[in-house]
Amino acid sequence: MPLDGRGAPRCRDAVVVEGRQLCRAELERFRKVAASGESTIVACTQEAPLFNEVADEIEGSGTLGFVNIRETAGWSKDAKASGPKMAALIAAAAEPTRTLPSSA
Repeated sequence: MPLDGRGAPRCRDAVVVEGRQLCRAELERFRKVAASGESTIVACTQEAPLFNEVADEIEGSGTLGFVNIRETAGWSKDAKASGPKMAALIAAAAEPTRTLPSSA
């Protein structure tokens, strides 16, 4: 899938680290980011269990969030122009969510 890393920096206060095999061959790059203690959004939901496991091994790792940009933006006939959509999905994933009470 084509990845337009220039679109993602539109996310406020974001530092973007692009990867091609972040969950396997480039896992050390993820470890370095997780060890920073900063909150991190990983644009891969498929490997969320692996990223959570690795982050749990790192003392002081920041919170992790996940967003699926591959199936929701990158794998389409319009993939080459999907940078803004990817940026919006990542920005939305970074927004805090409220826990709402449920009625019994």
